[in-house]
Amino acid sequence: MKSRWTKVVVVLTMAAGLMSTSQAQQPQVRALTRDPHQAGPTMLSQEAITPMFPSGTPSQVGARLSAGDGPQCQVELQEWIEANPDHPDLIYARFLLGVLAHHNGDHQTAESVLSAVAPMVAVLADHAYYFAAQSALALNHLEQSVRLARLVSERSVFRPRSTFLEAQALRQLGLPLQAVPLLETFLERYPNAYYLAQVELELAETRVELEDYQGAAQLFHRVSNRYPGSSEEQTASQRLEAILQHLPEESREGFSRFTDEEILTRADALFQRHRSQQVIDLLCDDLDRLGAGTPAGCQAAFLIGKSYSKLRRHTEAIPFYQRIVDSGCADQDLVVKSLYNLGRALWNVDRDEEAIQAFRRLYSEHAQHTYADDAMLYEARIERQRGNRTRFLQLLEQQVHRFPTGDMLADAHWLLFEDAFSANGYQDAISFADAIALRTGEDSLYNRGRIAYFRARALQLSGDDRAAQQGYETVIREVPLSYYALLAFNRLATLAPQRTEELLADLHEQPQTEPPAAVPVQPPQILQEPAFQRGLMLLRLGLLDLAQRQFDQLLQENPNQDGLLWVVTFLYDRAHAYHISHNIPRRLIRSFLTRYPDADTREQWHLAYPLPFQQQIEEAAQPRQLDPFLVYAIMREESGFNPRAESWANARGLMQLMLPTARSMAERLDMRRPREADLFRPATSIALGAEYLSLLSSRYGGHPALTIAGYNGGEGNVDRWLSERGQLDLDRFVEEIPYQQTRDYTKRVLMTYWIYRWLYGDPPIVELPFSLPRS
Repeated sequence: MKSRWTKVVVVLTMAAGLMSTSQAQQPQVRALTRDPHQAGPTMLSQEAITPMFPSGTPSQVGARLSAGDGPQCQVELQEWIEANPDHPDLIYARFLLGVLAHHNGDHQTAESVLSAVAPMVAVLADHAYYFAAQSALALNHLEQSVRLARLVSERSVFRPRSTFLEAQALRQLGLPLQAVPLLETFLERYPNAYYLAQVELELAETRVELEDYQGAAQLFHRVSNRYPGSSEEQTASQRLEAILQHLPEESREGFSRFTDEEILTRADALFQRHRSQQVIDLLCDDLDRLGAGTPAGCQAAFLIGKSYSKLRRHTEAIPFYQRIVDSGCADQDLVVKSLYNLGRALWNVDRDEEAIQAFRRLYSEHAQHTYADDAMLYEARIERQRGNRTRFLQLLEQQVHRFPTGDMLADAHWLLFEDAFSANGYQDAISFADAIALRTGEDSLYNRGRIAYFRARALQLSGDDRAAQQGYETVIREVPLSYYALLAFNRLATLAPQRTEELLADLHEQPQTEPPAAVPVQPPQILQEPAFQRGLMLLRLGLLDLAQRQFDQLLQENPNQDGLLWVVTFLYDRAHAYHISHNIPRRLIRSFLTRYPDADTREQWHLAYPLPFQQQIEEAAQPRQLDPFLVYAIMREESGFNPRAESWANARGLMQLMLPTARSMAERLDMRRPREADLFRPATSIALGAEYLSLLSSRYGGHPALTIAGYNGGEGNVDRWLSERGQLDLDRFVEEIPYQQTRDYTKRVLMTYWIYRWLYGDPPIVELPFSLPRS
């Protein structure tokens, strides 16, 4: 059955100037407005984004640039252009040549080619003008650089950069008075630019040339303070030292040290860069001077405490949080956060009674703060850990009553339900679940359907199989393709196999592996947006990074439009940029998750759960008797299909392997000892990751949940958990995994694994044995 997306396909011919060189003379700049006479969506088909150069050297430019093969590609592209003088899209091949030359540092070719082709590739004129202006500046063709920079349109993503570039060229031309307003305008308009420090340094140098040494010194001083540890800090410090002689004696002293406010700004910058020990070293000596109750003293103490906490040196963090709590800081939000962090630090070092006092003070004195329900929940958990069940339950009941809309409601409800369930008080658990009905607060990926599933389980354990069956069916229908729906399907398969087959027949369509043929464009005026046209053309030319900047701009200018988000997802998917395409529905569109894939939504699910690297995955999975969809699930959740992904812990590549693990797996496969760079190669990462999955699967009897938990938490931890609580059924075991990261990871990957099987596999259900093997 074809979906509504494929019933009517209007193949765009790019009449606005994207397909034909002869028609690409003037860019159209239109506001995104809805045409009241055009009610239905236009369909954007696969044919609309066919690569402009399906084969030959022009088709390879983007990939070879990414692979670092730009210089050789430039030579071959020049030869291709000379050999194909009558090609209908020759002008775009020349555009590619100019972009290649610019990236290769061949500025002579870049300036010449791009400035010539810019008027003839109107939709990409801003790109041509900007890169040509950069190359002209590198060649010291300053007047040409200014002229080209000024041709970049106001709405272009390159407008900020071209403004900066124009100012640089004007300064080098000896026109600092003209450069200053451009740089000042930049700082006002683009305060979040990632290269802001470079602009500030440029303005400072311009002021030096104008002999405004006071203004220049202020800028150098600010940069050296705000960007600690950077090359900009070093440059600013050196330049400030060089111009101090031009300042009056009384001014020099002010630039030889930082004010208290500047010190705090510097400390915060270090903290954001995870330089925790440097924050401590910077602030500790000044803490007494700043004072215990002053705003600066309170902020400094908090940064020191947070830095110690980040280093997991909880005992050392405690006095700094306590200092804020006891000193009467005027900033009540800071006091609340200090109480919260104080309680957590005290609990971490087993000072439970003091932790309880901190949490109790927080929710008693600051009941309206968003941390109040967190504090009450923490106190309840401490009491449970201490064996004070009565107090534990009282606190949870108080939390639910006092904070019925708090973000900890789901946790409190679950702990209350779990307490009854764990004590074999199944009727009490069922009654509690019925009393709160749908007001569980469970709305996250990790808890949607949790109480409803365990309510059905409690019914089953109490002997009411018919009601249990209905409960499992409710979870399956109301939280589609969730972790708890997967558990419910597995329970139902044992409890009522015939009904399970009927439910599958009702909910599951036959797998379809064909990619979506088209996507609706709504409102159709999006097609006329310059950012959309540029992005689409850049995709067709294989320049993914440049295309992404255009689509990011389009999405920022038109937020919260699901139709536009699906269009951009479709375009990235068709360009094989799966690390970008799948992430848009994953992060920004959640509506398609509310029902099982059907004729209207199947293509959306395919876009969100694609099948990249198919050949490498099949080659790695088949000889190891691994389900390839498990490999897909791990890959999607580990790296998001990005071969260049690297975590803060230095896990690398598609399968996010640590180097020691990768080398251990390579030894098992008699492969060459891998280096760090090897882990970024898809085939290598997949082969080594599949070997590790195979090892874990063998260790745990092929149990997918334990294999997944081991991939994240390590087999040593899983072995210990099995030893401690392996008598539990799978559903309870996962809830008891003590590491939240591994607990959530196991649920998330199992859900993703199931979705892949539902979309593409046979059978469509992941079988989960509830009885756990012992390692």
